[in-house]
Amino acid sequence: MTTRVLSVENDPIFASTLEDALKQKGYRLVKAASVQEARSKIQKQRGIKAAIVDVRMEDEKNPEDWSGLILARWVTEANIPVIILSAYDKREDIRRAFDAPLGVEPPYAFVSKNSPDWAKELNTALKEVLERQGRKVLFVENGPEFAATLEDALKQRGYIPVKAASVQEARSKIQQQRGVQAAIIDVRLKDENNPEDWGGLILAREVTRAGIPVIILSAHDNPADIQRAFDVAPGVEPPYAFVSKNDPDWPEELGQALQEVSEARQGRRWRPSGLWMLAAALIILAVALWISPSWRGALAGILVDLAFLVISYLLTKSKSP
Repeated sequence: MTTRVLSVENDPIFASTLEDALKQKGYRLVKAASVQEARSKIQKQRGIKAAIVDVRMEDEKNPEDWSGLILARWVTEANIPVIILSAYDKREDIRRAFDAPLGVEPPYAFVSKNSPDWAKELNTALKEVLERQGRKVLFVENGPEFAATLEDALKQRGYIPVKAASVQEARSKIQQQRGVQAAIIDVRLKDENNPEDWGGLILAREVTRAGIPVIILSAHDNPADIQRAFDVAPGVEPPYAFVSKNDPDWPEELGQALQEVSEARQGRRWRPSGLWMLAAALIILAVALWISPSWRGALAGILVDLAFLVISYLLTKSKSP
């Protein structure tokens, strides 16, 4: 599937050049020539993976026109990473581009239109941002100091941390954020001193039902706590791993668990469902019975054997864990 990229550029000549450059790299460009059009495209178009935004979108000659940067903040709040592509590449312009308000992600990169290799630099930035988009990790931690340490550990390993400090905030982030690959959840999220606070484990069940693998990261690591973490209801996936905060090597263990989760998700391949395969087997049998009375009996025998092979495969898969 072609990757959709939003381009916000009010210069029609450069917009055409940009479109040609991205098409050559296999991207599908969604074009917007104004802030209003860009907002409309984001609200209407699904599947936009990144946005390329110019700095000055209303008046190129107005040094106070930062409409593109205001738009960039709005786009990042819609969970779409932004690359700034602009001819205004003085140090203060670049610094202003990256000075995002508290809680808002800054642009992923700044590419200067004045660079003779701008197309190559832009392509590199797009590749990197799209790769990183597949490395979003939600972590739910109510201790601010440990949350900061955990965030740094994830960033050092190339992940995009999505922070939540409570069960309610985590639920909201899961609904809003796209592409979360895994969740790291503490056991006790309301009262660390309450031995009956299992809010994190309740949240973990919900997250796994949403198809997101969970890693439990907790200081409550006695055997009973660990056992409780893995005791789930029938039909609910248990946590992928339990990592103790008391282990001095917890960042390495957590990184290893995340790597295993990522490899497991990437290793999934589409397999035909049992109903489809059963239908195929029945069709093969019907064809075999239709042609069997004729001299083509040998072919009918082959088709019957093939049908039984398919059915045998289905039976084997149904018995496997």
